[in-house]
Amino acid sequence: MHYLKRFSKIGGIGILFTALGAFAQTAQTLSACLEKGKTQYASQQYSRSAATFTRCLKMDDTNTEAHLSLAGTLLTQENLSEAKTHFEAALKHMKRTSPYWSYTYSMLGDIALKQKQHKHALEMYNKSLEYNAANVNSLIGKGVILETQGNKQGAAEAYL
Repeated sequence: MHYLKRFSKIGGIGILFTALGAFAQTAQTLSACLEKGKTQYASQQYSRSAATFTRCLKMDDTNTEAHLSLAGTLLTQENLSEAKTHFEAALKHMKRTSPYWSYTYSMLGDIALKQKQHKHALEMYNKSLEYNAANVNSLIGKGVILETQGNKQGAAEAYL
């Protein structure tokens, strides 16, 4: 009976601390998972890196960094459709203050360009440039498309 009274007094706090501990452990584990994937990517172990980032997403499927990292790895492997899926998922979960908006739209532009979807690629590059007018990748991509379309003046302006 004594233990039951004691549990009822500290039980709620104990549950809270247990939950906070589990959250901290998951965050720590997710951080370690992301670092492992980055190390594998840097060592050009792209298949392992993709598998690791996929495991990271199983820990938290709303984690923007995991989606972006997996998307970049998939893009390196020329898995365009899956890369696109994860770049788009990153956008859904990305904070409006994130500096990665321009980067993400630029990568979606690259995917569309590789798929010869020039109109969509141009839209993505322009969206990227709304967030960062100096995004070199988007400026070059936009220039390439405009040049392909015969718009040499527009291409020259994009390249400058």
